[in-house]
Amino acid sequence: MAPRRRALIVQLGLALAATAAVAGPPPDPETERLLAVVAKAEATPAWLDAVRALKAGTADQRTRAEALLDRLARERHAAWGAAAAKVADLASKAGDGRAAADAVKAWDEAREHAREFVFDVVRFPVPANPKVTGPCEGYDEAKPRGDAATRAFEKLEPFLARALAPALRLAPARARELADTREAARAAFARVVAHAPPATRDALFPPVPDPLADRLLALRAGDFAGFRDAWRIEPDGWRRLLLFHAWCETILALNDERTFEMEGDALRGLRELNAYRRVLGISPVVHDERLARAARGHSAEMTSRGFFSHRSPTPGRETKEQRAALEGYRGSVVECITAVGGGAAAIEFWKYDGGHHRDMVDPRYVEGGFSTRGPAVYVGGAGDATSLPVIEYRAR
Repeated sequence: MAPRRRALIVQLGLALAATAAVAGPPPDPETERLLAVVAKAEATPAWLDAVRALKAGTADQRTRAEALLDRLARERHAAWGAAAAKVADLASKAGDGRAAADAVKAWDEAREHAREFVFDVVRFPVPANPKVTGPCEGYDEAKPRGDAATRAFEKLEPFLARALAPALRLAPARARELADTREAARAAFARVVAHAPPATRDALFPPVPDPLADRLLALRAGDFAGFRDAWRIEPDGWRRLLLFHAWCETILALNDERTFEMEGDALRGLRELNAYRRVLGISPVVHDERLARAARGHSAEMTSRGFFSHRSPTPGRETKEQRAALEGYRGSVVECITAVGGGAAAIEFWKYDGGHHRDMVDPRYVEGGFSTRGPAVYVGGAGDATSLPVIEYRAR
């Protein structure tokens, strides 16, 4: 019998055992057949025998059944506790130390100081000259603020890495396995305790692991929507910080899978951009091949046709939205271009003016593509309903 089918039969049989075999009339032949399948599949088929004895057995049989259920309940309690303990190991307390607290405070202040200026369109305007050739309005203040936030994060990062190490070592398949193990233990505990003697039932309470561990498990297992919902209600500052950086690490690992064929210099540009976004408390962008093709196409066209502009002379390709749509991407996009060579150098150059600076770190744009085949081009996309959630860290 296929494992999936057997699991469904077991679930159905357990439901029947908890109702018809305990409180209802004698099971019909089909129910008896299902219960027989359950008895073979259950790790402790004696549980079903005990449930039946509670319903129809003699006084002596009921006494023995209660003793058996008492033992099984305690065994299942231990199994549930072991599974919960494994999950709880993921919830680190590394932020309790004074040094970590000081590092968090320093980064909070430096990050907010940098963001305050980057997104201020009055003090950090779009330069009057659209062809930026070097430092201009605001650069003398924006760049040092960003550099200070970067230095503060570099001091904080070792604490985060140490705290997140147990969770980030989990491969997605292992995270799902651990979550399933915990859920199975919880279900087994609840199933048996429901039929245990009152004294046993009142004495046993399921161990509850730290919710932080459950949220990290969900993230590592790929439950991004569930993670987003948990992120919204997490009240503790250190835990929110851990969850944000676990999210960043997950996105960066996802990018490593998606960019293995990406040219090295463009990849360096994408990584530099994401490192800077993270320093500002903004979720990294996820590499999107459609946006990357739009970036490569515009870069190649500027080279071959000898122009340098966000607007193409080719009909149907005039705007960044048209170029993205031709590659199959629908939705709002931003575009940064520069003739400065090198992906990392392009990121530094775009910090020279308010427009490009804001476009490349705008939290609304969660997907991106990069090209350095000619002028460097970055295209960011706002995504759609199927895109990964927007996670933006702000201290509470």
